[in-house]
Amino acid sequence: MEVLISILFMIKIIIKEGRAMYKSKVHSRLLEYLETVNKNSSDYTIAKVLLEHINEFPDITLEQIASLSYSAPSSVTKFCKKIGYGSFKEMRYDVEGYSTHFIGSELNYNSLHSYIDEFHQMEVNNDQDILSKLNIEMVYELALKIKKAKKICILQASYNHNIVSFLSEILIVHNKIAVSINRSNDQAFLKENIQESDLVILTSLTGDYVHKRKEFLDTIEQPLYILSGEQILDYKCIYPDHYLALFNSYYNSQRYIYIIALLLDFYLNQ
Repeated sequence: MEVLISILFMIKIIIKEGRAMYKSKVHSRLLEYLETVNKNSSDYTIAKVLLEHINEFPDITLEQIASLSYSAPSSVTKFCKKIGYGSFKEMRYDVEGYSTHFIGSELNYNSLHSYIDEFHQMEVNNDQDILSKLNIEMVYELALKIKKAKKICILQASYNHNIVSFLSEILIVHNKIAVSINRSNDQAFLKENIQESDLVILTSLTGDYVHKRKEFLDTIEQPLYILSGEQILDYKCIYPDHYLALFNSYYNSQRYIYIIALLLDFYLNQ
């Protein structure tokens, strides 16, 4: 019974008020932007308001966001362009998944045990989908680099701290020193920790962080591997052969990193 309660608690975290806490592309971009922008800027306020009202997309209007963020409509439009959209309208419609589907929407609610079993089966299916599309050769290459390294620096986003902790635990089991750092920290602090490491792993599923911090990343002399949702030119990336619909779900995007961590564990034991 305690196991069932724990699983239900996990599902309660995934599903909030009858819909999923989805991580669409715009959601990811907003989160990543908040990590790097000055907290006192008007853009920070606009991004924060957009995140707070993202479940009202695509119905919320430009004027409403401007009013809530104490900004002019033109400022909101400029912000949308800063995070890669041509207009506010384009941004507010980039939320596929929020209104049409949520984790568990097709599961059996008549029986608790059936619900849990079907949920687990859904996880298996999703994991198999990830494995079938992942460039496993690059995971193997990263595992070989890890074998030779003593200390590994992992630059993570704040929203994938928990799953990166799992990756760190795997590395520690293999007698590696794993240092996990929020990538939004001061560059001097990041450089200090990177210089003390033999290998760097960066999580950036949307690739936005890489494009914004390219100048900084290009100064890294240590081998750098990026866990991404798509290929990023000029960098060694672990990515699927095409953008996975799974990335529209926060939970499943974390499963993506989880699968990579398990593959690394497998290869490190070879």
